[in-house]
Amino acid sequence: MKISCTKKLLDYLEITPQAPGTEDPLFAFSANLLVLNRRKCIAVFHEASGCGFLLYGITAKDKKNIQSKLEEGLRNMLASENISGDVIDRYLADCAFPAALCKNTDRSAVTRLNHFCKRIEWLTNCYEQDDTFQTMLLPKINDDLRMVNVEEKKDVISTYEELARLLQERYGRLYHCRAGVFDVTLKLEMPCVRRVTVPLDFPMYYLHDVIQQLFLWQGYHGHDFIT
Repeated sequence: MKISCTKKLLDYLEITPQAPGTEDPLFAFSANLLVLNRRKCIAVFHEASGCGFLLYGITAKDKKNIQSKLEEGLRNMLASENISGDVIDRYLADCAFPAALCKNTDRSAVTRLNHFCKRIEWLTNCYEQDDTFQTMLLPKINDDLRMVNVEEKKDVISTYEELARLLQERYGRLYHCRAGVFDVTLKLEMPCVRRVTVPLDFPMYYLHDVIQQLFLWQGYHGHDFIT
């Protein structure tokens, strides 16, 4: 696994960059150092899919164990998408930690990394101060689109869809979780019903987003959750 780091991040970690070499795109990442709410943070971006994760509130102790933090953050990002533990274990084994930390010299890669960091900065006021991985906000952090080639035609898909496609090509069936089937009904003269399947650990925060999409709403209908 290769992580191309900005000079700012390499200086903060106080490490000498390794030779970049070549790497399978599935195991290539970029990373940058950010300061959010006066706390040091590391943004890690997967070049091939456009997904990424955040290490929030990095301390001097974390710097000494940065490899284990990076591995834990990557595992958490994949688990948050309900990718099966078996696939995650195989992928991380193929990543072959410790990762090679090298200097980022690709201008286009730096541009994509900066775009990812902008999304992270937009959410500055939403971060939980005691959550290193900001799991709840990962769907927002990774809410972006990618232009890809599908059957010799260009198409636009979400970053999570692209990550799933790449992993499925390598590892086969991806997802495994307990899920529930819900009927969402509008109480009208002629009731309107939508059936949706969501993970049982799905928070209300994102169930709200799902309901908005089911009825093509845009957040302008009055609503409430009663549990």
